[in-house]
Amino acid sequence: MAITIRQLHPLFCAEIGGVDTGRPMDITTFAEIRAAFEEYSVLVFHEQSLDDERQIAFSQRFGPLEVSGKANPATGTHFARQSNLDIGTGAVIPPEDRRMIYQKGNYLWHSDSSFRAVPSLCSLLSARVVPPEGGNTEFASMRAAYDELPDDVERKLEGLIAEHSLIYSRGTVSEGVLTPEMKAELPGAWQSMVRVNPVNGRKAVYAGAHASHVIALAETMLQRGIVTSGPASPAVLHDAG
Repeated sequence: MAITIRQLHPLFCAEIGGVDTGRPMDITTFAEIRAAFEEYSVLVFHEQSLDDERQIAFSQRFGPLEVSGKANPATGTHFARQSNLDIGTGAVIPPEDRRMIYQKGNYLWHSDSSFRAVPSLCSLLSARVVPPEGGNTEFASMRAAYDELPDDVERKLEGLIAEHSLIYSRGTVSEGVLTPEMKAELPGAWQSMVRVNPVNGRKAVYAGAHASHVIALAETMLQRGIVTSGPASPAVLHDAG
């Protein structure tokens, strides 16, 4: 069965049909998926046969995987588990528990791992237990946002560097939600406020809840050899509500 692509929003996002990401696929099929990712930024797959092992296998086709840090219940794995169920007992975690307070940070619009020196190219989200209502994850296209900026604002953003920090973003939810060990693990990173997709040349604003402030012009940082950048993906903010 041939792969199908149906755009879901006038500016971005597409539904992919005719493929199961949990099964082996040929190079041509994956190339179509990767091209759609570059074009639409967010892809939706229905009725997939994913388990942990299969999700890892498909994810690795996009590149090396991150390992989750101490702040996540799935520490040391390739997963960042988002749930209100205790990973050991299956019981509902009380809202006052630090784990649930930490997860409130996911309600803020953000780009995953922008606080790392090499941020994520993308995130592959699979719903394993779905509530009867609520819990929606929303997305916004930051390259569409860039396209709508007035010319003078675009010029102002060019060359700007912002500091991104999990310490900052989670601190807006609760000052005590991160332990000293968690803070030491992820001190933050500097990122260009405008990122360019190397495949299609489209620009996107790179900002969100993890970005605390603008620190300096990129040229100054480049001269000092301290600007970092990772794979330039189609920049998308998301809110895991």
